[in-house]
Amino acid sequence: MEGQEQSTFRNKALDLVDIISSVKAKIQLNCSFCPGFVSNADGHVLSLLGIKPHLRKAFRIASYTWRPPSTFWIKVNTYGCSKGNPCASACSGVFRDEKANFRGRFSLFLGHCTSFVAEMKAGILAFNIASEQG
Repeated sequence: MEGQEQSTFRNKALDLVDIISSVKAKIQLNCSFCPGFVSNADGHVLSLLGIKPHLRKAFRIASYTWRPPSTFWIKVNTYGCSKGNPCASACSGVFRDEKANFRGRFSLFLGHCTSFVAEMKAGILAFNIASEQG
Protein backbone atom coordinates (compact mmCIF):
# COMPACT_ATOMS: atom_id res chain seq x y z
CA MET A 1 0.00 0.00 0.00
CA GLU A 2 2.82 2.39 0.86
CA GLY A 3 4.48 1.98 -2.54
CA GLN A 4 1.14 2.59 -4.24
CA GLU A 5 0.64 5.85 -2.31
CA GLN A 6 4.13 7.05 -3.23
CA SER A 7 3.62 6.40 -6.93
CA THR A 8 0.21 8.08 -6.88
CA PHE A 9 1.49 11.32 -5.32
CA ARG A 10 5.11 11.38 -6.56
CA ASN A 11 6.01 14.62 -8.34
CA LYS A 12 2.55 16.07 -7.79
CA ALA A 13 1.97 19.24 -5.79
CA LEU A 14 -0.93 18.90 -3.40
CA ASP A 15 -2.99 22.11 -3.19
CA LEU A 16 -4.76 22.21 0.16
CA VAL A 17 -7.36 24.73 -1.07
CA ASP A 18 -8.31 22.44 -4.00
CA ILE A 19 -8.54 19.43 -1.70
CA ILE A 20 -10.80 21.25 0.79
CA SER A 21 -13.01 22.59 -2.03
CA SER A 22 -13.38 19.09 -3.46
CA VAL A 23 -14.28 17.60 -0.06
CA LYS A 24 -16.82 20.39 0.61
CA ALA A 25 -18.46 19.85 -2.80
CA LYS A 26 -18.82 16.10 -2.16
CA ILE A 27 -20.25 16.69 1.34
CA GLN A 28 -22.76 19.25 0.03
CA LEU A 29 -23.84 16.83 -2.69
CA ASN A 30 -24.36 13.99 -0.18
CA CYS A 31 -26.21 16.27 2.28
CA SER A 32 -28.65 17.29 -0.46
CA PHE A 33 -29.60 13.62 -1.01
CA CYS A 34 -30.34 12.95 2.67
CA PRO A 35 -31.59 16.19 4.24
CA GLY A 36 -32.24 15.93 7.97
CA PHE A 37 -29.74 13.11 8.49
CA VAL A 38 -27.09 15.22 10.23
CA SER A 39 -26.33 14.87 13.92
CA ASN A 40 -25.62 17.96 15.99
CA ALA A 41 -21.90 17.07 16.20
CA ASP A 42 -21.72 16.55 12.43
CA GLY A 43 -23.61 19.82 11.94
CA HIS A 44 -20.93 21.64 13.93
CA VAL A 45 -18.18 20.19 11.71
CA LEU A 46 -20.13 21.17 8.58
CA SER A 47 -20.55 24.70 9.95
CA LEU A 48 -16.80 24.96 10.43
CA LEU A 49 -16.38 24.02 6.76
CA GLY A 50 -18.85 26.72 5.76
CA ILE A 51 -21.61 24.26 4.80
CA LYS A 52 -25.15 24.91 6.03
CA PRO A 53 -26.16 21.71 7.87
CA HIS A 54 -29.66 20.27 7.84
CA LEU A 55 -29.99 19.38 11.53
CA ARG A 56 -32.34 16.68 12.76
CA LYS A 57 -35.48 17.76 14.52
CA ALA A 58 -35.92 16.66 18.10
CA PHE A 59 -37.56 13.27 18.48
CA ARG A 60 -41.11 13.15 19.77
CA ILE A 61 -41.63 10.40 22.30
CA ALA A 62 -44.99 8.67 22.23
CA SER A 63 -46.29 5.73 24.22
CA TYR A 64 -48.24 2.94 22.51
CA THR A 65 -49.90 -0.14 23.90
CA TRP A 66 -50.09 -3.31 21.82
CA ARG A 67 -53.58 -4.80 21.80
CA PRO A 68 -54.02 -8.44 20.86
CA PRO A 69 -56.32 -9.39 18.00
CA SER A 70 -59.53 -11.39 18.48
CA THR A 71 -59.27 -15.13 19.10
CA PHE A 72 -58.04 -17.12 16.07
CA TRP A 73 -56.79 -13.97 14.37
CA ILE A 74 -53.22 -12.88 13.58
CA LYS A 75 -52.12 -9.26 13.92
CA VAL A 76 -49.28 -7.63 12.01
CA ASN A 77 -47.48 -4.46 13.09
CA THR A 78 -45.61 -2.80 10.22
CA TYR A 79 -43.05 -0.06 10.01
CA GLY A 80 -41.55 1.82 7.07
CA CYS A 81 -38.78 4.38 7.40
CA SER A 82 -36.40 6.54 5.41
CA LYS A 83 -33.16 8.27 6.43
CA GLY A 84 -34.33 11.36 4.54
CA ASN A 85 -37.27 12.16 2.38
CA PRO A 86 -36.42 10.60 -0.05
CA CYS A 87 -33.32 8.58 0.83
CA ALA A 88 -32.30 5.04 1.77
CA SER A 89 -35.44 3.27 3.03
CA ALA A 90 -36.63 -0.02 4.51
CA CYS A 91 -39.76 -1.67 5.89
CA SER A 92 -40.55 -4.48 8.31
CA GLY A 93 -43.38 -6.24 10.07
CA VAL A 94 -44.10 -8.71 12.90
CA PHE A 95 -47.01 -11.16 13.00
CA ARG A 96 -48.45 -12.23 16.41
CA ASP A 97 -51.48 -14.21 17.51
CA GLU A 98 -54.06 -13.35 20.21
CA LYS A 99 -51.64 -14.50 22.97
CA ALA A 100 -48.80 -12.38 21.53
CA ASN A 101 -46.98 -15.50 20.29
CA PHE A 102 -44.56 -14.74 17.47
CA ARG A 103 -45.95 -16.08 14.17
CA GLY A 104 -43.60 -14.50 11.60
CA ARG A 105 -41.74 -11.43 10.47
CA PHE A 106 -40.30 -9.71 7.41
CA SER A 107 -37.86 -6.93 6.61
CA LEU A 108 -36.82 -5.47 3.29
CA PHE A 109 -34.39 -2.80 2.09
CA LEU A 110 -36.31 -0.67 -0.42
CA GLY A 111 -33.58 1.51 -1.87
CA HIS A 112 -34.22 5.21 -2.47
CA CYS A 113 -37.80 6.32 -1.63
CA THR A 114 -39.82 8.46 0.80
CA SER A 115 -40.99 7.38 4.25
CA PHE A 116 -44.61 7.44 3.00
CA VAL A 117 -43.76 4.96 0.21
CA ALA A 118 -41.85 2.79 2.74
CA GLU A 119 -44.91 2.70 5.04
CA MET A 120 -47.22 1.81 2.14
CA LYS A 121 -44.88 -0.94 0.90
CA ALA A 122 -44.77 -2.39 4.44
CA GLY A 123 -48.56 -2.64 4.48
CA ILE A 124 -48.73 -4.13 0.97
CA LEU A 125 -46.02 -6.66 1.77
CA ALA A 126 -47.77 -7.65 5.02
CA PHE A 127 -51.05 -8.12 3.14
CA ASN A 128 -49.34 -10.25 0.47
CA ILE A 129 -47.62 -12.45 3.07
CA ALA A 130 -50.87 -12.89 5.03
CA SER A 131 -52.81 -13.86 1.90
CA GLU A 132 -50.09 -16.35 0.82
CA GLN A 133 -49.98 -17.96 4.28
CA GLY A 134 -53.76 -18.17 4.57
